[in-house]
Amino acid sequence: MKNEPIIQNRPKRSRKSSRNRNVNLIIFILVFLVLIIAVPYYFLAPKKETFKLQKYEQAQVITRDFVKNVSASGTVVADEKAVIKNRIAGTVVGLFLEVGDLVKKGDLLVELASDDVVAALRKAKIDYQKKIQDEKRLAMEHQRNIDQYEQDINQAEIDYQKLKAKLPTWEKLFELGEISKLALAEEKSKVEMAEKKIEQLIVTKKYAIAKNQLEKEGLAESIINFKKEIEKLEADLESCKIAAPIDGKVVNLSVRLGETVQAVTPLVELIDDQSLIVIGQVSQRVIDAVKVEQKVQINTGTNIFPGRVTRIAEIAEEGKIDVEVEFEEVPIGLRPQTTANLDIQVGLFKDSLALPRGRYLSSGMERFVYQIEGDQANKVEVTFGLINENYVQVKSGLKEAAWIITSSYDNFIHLEEIDINPEGGFESD
Repeated sequence: MKNEPIIQNRPKRSRKSSRNRNVNLIIFILVFLVLIIAVPYYFLAPKKETFKLQKYEQAQVITRDFVKNVSASGTVVADEKAVIKNRIAGTVVGLFLEVGDLVKKGDLLVELASDDVVAALRKAKIDYQKKIQDEKRLAMEHQRNIDQYEQDINQAEIDYQKLKAKLPTWEKLFELGEISKLALAEEKSKVEMAEKKIEQLIVTKKYAIAKNQLEKEGLAESIINFKKEIEKLEADLESCKIAAPIDGKVVNLSVRLGETVQAVTPLVELIDDQSLIVIGQVSQRVIDAVKVEQKVQINTGTNIFPGRVTRIAEIAEEGKIDVEVEFEEVPIGLRPQTTANLDIQVGLFKDSLALPRGRYLSSGMERFVYQIEGDQANKVEVTFGLINENYVQVKSGLKEAAWIITSSYDNFIHLEEIDINPEGGFESD
């Protein structure tokens, strides 16, 4: 019998068995760590917030036209008006109107009297007649003088011819020794003097004619001036009867009966209440968008009237530019100086996506809406554009026919999606 050792030798473990054991240990540790972390997180982590909306307003995306406006304030004025002034100073002796009266062109409104003009006219007529008489007298005197000059010239020519005809006789006598050389020289001198007399008379006649012409022209000019003065004074007197230059309404009367007024004093103001327009003041920053013939809505506070742009001023004053707007039809009873708000249509966007305005705009920060999809509503980012009346333009983020919640989002705006009661939606009026 062989002697065996009390402690027998253990069989050797394989390396593969040891490696498997280490892997299992690592897996166990990892699972254990996951459980340590996951279990508390499962019980302690916040649950996903849910929200269910039971009753809500809803609306469908539609299409409609949107108008882009430039707004301005304005004042109703009369396109045709007249401030009537007197040409000359005078006293009011007739007053044929009151404020508020309707008058026709040519109606007598005010009559003035001017003693100064009457006196000046009387004197001018007297002076005019004197000049006419002076002109006639000058013509008569001139003709008489010319007749006398012609008579003197004719006589001088006769005397000259007689003396000249006798000169050969005197020369013959001198040759015969009957007269002296001095006597012959005297006879020749007489002939020369007679000839010079004719020349002098002709020169004098010409001078008289020239002088008469100057006097005649001076008188004619004076007559013309007096005639003009008379015409002016007569026109001044005629202007004392002051008539309406247009059909219109009396809006201001600045004189009283018996009052003395200076020349060029505003007496009466008329307006044609059928020619009312609006003068609006548009900001210089947006004036480039405004064009003649664009449509305008004229809001006087109590009524809205259609109109159109007819004129745009060239020069800005204090950052504003005047824009003239005509009514399509002048309103009856509208008063000048009425204030008005103008909406000038500078753009038209046809068939744009649109939603009715509602509390969703402010609560969605004008950036988000909740689009309805079955029993849920998802938060969608949108871009809004123009607002016309009760509708807002949708520029992006939604499609036509989509439904959205239009009531307030205040209770769930922080959520990306909410549950809804499909039966709880209704369209607001």
